[in-house]
This record gives sequence, structure tokens and C-alpha cells, in this order.
Amino acid sequence: MVGNILTITNNGTASDIDLTPYLDNSDTQLTEAEVDAFANDNGYLTAEADGSVSNEIQDLQLVGNILTITNNGTATDIDLTPYLDNTNTQLTEAEVDGFAGNNGYLTAEVDGSILNEIQNLSADAPVGTNRTINISGGTSTTISIADNDNSTSNETISTTSYETNNTIRFVEGAVNKDLYIGTLNADLDADNNKIINVANPVNAQDAVNLQFLEAKDATDYAINASINYFNPSGTWEIFGFSGVSLDKGNLISGGVITISEAGVYSVSVQGFSALSVGSDIDILINGLSGSATPVLRSVNIYIGTYLFDLSIGDTILLYYKSSGPAESISLQTSIFKI
Repeated sequence: MVGNILTITNNGTASDIDLTPYLDNSDTQLTEAEVDAFANDNGYLTAEADGSVSNEIQDLQLVGNILTITNNGTATDIDLTPYLDNTNTQLTEAEVDGFAGNNGYLTAEVDGSILNEIQNLSADAPVGTNRTINISGGTSTTISIADNDNSTSNETISTTSYETNNTIRFVEGAVNKDLYIGTLNADLDADNNKIINVANPVNAQDAVNLQFLEAKDATDYAINASINYFNPSGTWEIFGFSGVSLDKGNLISGGVITISEAGVYSVSVQGFSALSVGSDIDILINGLSGSATPVLRSVNIYIGTYLFDLSIGDTILLYYKSSGPAESISLQTSIFKI
């Protein structure tokens, strides 16, 4: 609609309908006050007119077949007796029994056999991936149990193994399937079971097996050597070993014992001097500039065992201290790491 002209679209030859004649302005014209008077309460009560908010409440009551409304002294009685026409279908006891007796189910065998409805399922021997299922008194059916690759065995896990990097390997149909299980993030409770076949430790925090511990209890470093020494001039000297019966760890080089593993070492010296009073003998740790421990001597008899906490590279020497006459000394020395 354009102005007062009404047309229909999508029709190039549509007629124009002029609605100007309908602008007759003949409708009832209301003032603002008249509109307010109409719309103010629209005929409804805006306040209780009789002083009671409950006397308008009514109810239905039925006495016998007479229906009335309450709170109305002149209410009309509605007689419902005509509706008691008794025209519903009346069934006798026998008719009810006839309907409910079997309700469509069999109450007796109708074909003379109580067994011919019993059936049984059976299966034929497998043929490849086909399986045939039979039903007695019925038709057999054949189904295929083949999977997508037509192999009944390639899903079988043939072996399992524990691989590096905390990985469990399953071998399924000649194909490796690896499962990474990660590292422990909590204590492992073996529930009174053993962890077996533990390798020898390499790093400081590696687990240790019993065999390794027992082997470590036996020292890897032990020396048993003899000293037969003759000093014609009575000078101070470092003893050399005249006979070595044991050098476990290859610690001896000349008259010097060099430590290759830190720890506590036991050093024992026993023997005698040909003189009536022997010369003093010291155990030197790290040479003349290091520490000196005198070997216990009783007149011309030497006997003593000493413990030293040594580090890698430390040395052990036996030092002969004499300024007297020529002297012959025989000693037996034992050294081992505790």
C-alpha cells in the first residue's frame, strides 16, 4: 500500500485499489475522560461491596439423586433419576467366566502330542570360518565368524617381554605392540615376594643384589709381602718388598703402595731385628711430608696393626729409621681394605 492505494505485488497488471472513500471519519469519537471512564475498572468490583469476602463461595451437593448448589435458598433442584436408565450390557456369571476362562490361551493339548513343540539347537563341525547352526524341526543357517583380515590366529599374543625405557612388548601375529608404562610415582609393595635376576649396580642409586653384596664383603684390595732387609751403614731408608705373595688390586709399585679405592685399610707389621735392640720403623702415609705412625717395638720385636682412612691416590710406605750399626731386619706385612 502506497498512500491510500492498495496493490498486489509480483503482478505487473495488478489493479490499484483506492481506499480513500473509506476515510469517512464517521467512527465514534471519545474524549480522554470518556476513555478513562470506560477503562477504569471495566465493570469489575474494586472493593468489597457487602462487607464479606466469603459469602459468594458456593459448592455442589448431591442428596440421593438430587443435585443442588449451596448458599442459595432458592436454588433449583436437579433430579438425576432419569439418568439411571440401567441400559448397560449386563453379563451373567457364566458369560463373565466365558470371557475370562482362558483368555485365548490353550487349556488342553489340541494335536495329541505334548512333545512336538520342543526344539533343540546344535552346531556342525567348523568349516573354515563358517559355522552352521541347526534347529530341530526347522531350517539350518550358516554364519561367518571371519574378522576383517580372515585370520583366526593373528590376534593371539605369542610372547611378552620387558624392553628398555619401561616398555612392555606384546608380540601379536609377528607384530610388536609396545606399551610404555612410565616410571614409578609411588612406593612399590612386593607383598612379601622377591624381585629376582637383578643386575649388578652401575650407578650410585642402583638396586643391589645379594651376590654383589657378598662379593663386596670380600675385599678387592689385599697385600701380603715380606721384607728381608740388611742395612750395613745404619742410614734412614724406605723399605722395599723382597717377596710379595699377594697383591690383590695391583697396589704395589717398588716399595710404594698406592690406594686406588677410598676406604678404611688395615696395616699389620710383625717381625724382628738381629740387633738386641732394633731400630724404629714408621708407617708413612703420603711420604715423608705426610703422617708417620711408629710400629710398636718391644726391644727387637715388631708387632702392630693399624687402621687408616685413605683416599684414592694416598700412599703407604714403611720407613726404617736408624743411625746405629749395621742391622738385619725381617718383617711380614699385611694390608687389606676393610
